[in-house]
Amino acid sequence: MILLNAAQRIMVHGWTKPMSFLTWQDICQSKITFKGFLSLGIDVRDLHRLQSDIREWIRCKNVSFDDVPYMTLWPLHPFKDLGGTVLDILNQKYSFDTLKLLNITYDDLKKLSATPQMLHLLHFVEREWHELGLTSEVVCNMSEGEVYTIFLKSKKAVLSLMDTYT
Repeated sequence: MILLNAAQRIMVHGWTKPMSFLTWQDICQSKITFKGFLSLGIDVRDLHRLQSDIREWIRCKNVSFDDVPYMTLWPLHPFKDLGGTVLDILNQKYSFDTLKLLNITYDDLKKLSATPQMLHLLHFVEREWHELGLTSEVVCNMSEGEVYTIFLKSKKAVLSLMDTYT
């Protein structure tokens, strides 16, 4: 259980039954999303202590792609847990740090049919792509056009930078 303050009691349980505590059953019966609970000032660690099984959060339909960056204690994976695609990643504008924390790699994105145009929309720099597993060897096997589409630089310039990261 999580102890709620007066405002949280009303926001979670309403005026007619402002309970002092938040239980897992309350969360499952609520229409409030994970991010919504955070916006009420409920600490992510308390929510994790209340329910540490990500499958239960998904079963109760309280999580979405919006919640992925906030659920790093579980973690909530956009592909494995939510069945997401590269388009979901682009739509959410996840940062490099979020992808890195979730162990999403360049290979994962390619397996989900990410095109150079899609990869460009992530706006990552060479070092970030390198940290996500894009190697000089992969860049060598790309066409000049593919490399330019992703990085807005020549293949030679990208390879020169990538070589400094190894």
